[in-house]
Amino acid sequence: MWAPMSSLPATATTRAPSDDASYAGEEQIVAALASAGDRNAARARLAGFIARHPTCAEAYNDLGVLAFEAGDLKAASSSIDQAIVLRPNIARYHRNRALLMLNVGDTATGLAALARALILDPTDAETLKLITDVEAVRKKAARQGTKRGAH
Repeated sequence: MWAPMSSLPATATTRAPSDDASYAGEEQIVAALASAGDRNAARARLAGFIARHPTCAEAYNDLGVLAFEAGDLKAASSSIDQAIVLRPNIARYHRNRALLMLNVGDTATGLAALARALILDPTDAETLKLITDVEAVRKKAARQGTKRGAH
């Protein structure tokens, strides 16, 4: 459910027009490193790229994804937040924030980020799937609560 690098096509809704054109090649290298299991090298490479291109929102988002996958939730949050600051109208960045917040138990912030993603792109399949998943968890919790109350 997490939106990993290169999992979505580069469309107007996922690739910000102001992102540095040189990121496309860098993104391929980072994705190859991550796919080969060298996530630390991928994160280091992204950090170096961001140091040279501090306005590339896509690089911050990808760094946040890698940090999340590594369990570094503080770094993930910081990176995804920076992507949103740079490009607030990219639904995928808000969806990634929602996933992060839901995973750390901050349901209110997660749902707010999910709502923002839906507003930005109401047809995004990944966002719609996440909403369905969240609703299923909510219903299950409600059923379990009802069962406990009946005993």
